[in-house]
Amino acid sequence: MSDHLPSEVVAALELLMRHFAVPAADADPWIDAAKAPLPQRAIRDAVRRGELVGHRVAHRLLVRRSELDRYIEAHRVVPEARAIATGNVRTLLGSGRRIA
Repeated sequence: MSDHLPSEVVAALELLMRHFAVPAADADPWIDAAKAPLPQRAIRDAVRRGELVGHRVAHRLLVRRSELDRYIEAHRVVPEARAIATGNVRTLLGSGRRIA
């Protein structure tokens, strides 16, 4: 294929193939809810509510790392402006406000 095409075209095609390639299975590993960075109950409840996709296999609840990351990002807290202005770290960390 590269014998008949200019090197710039071959390089562009290789770049496109890398960009649109399907990721390998280990690029998005399964995580056991019991070993996840969130409490197991929080993960079970999120799966039950449909907020997180999970799979039950041999009495284990498994989630994809990308799904867990997406769920965590969806629950980001935003500090209150007053807490930032006053430097009140306790209020800042305990506000519990989420990005909508």
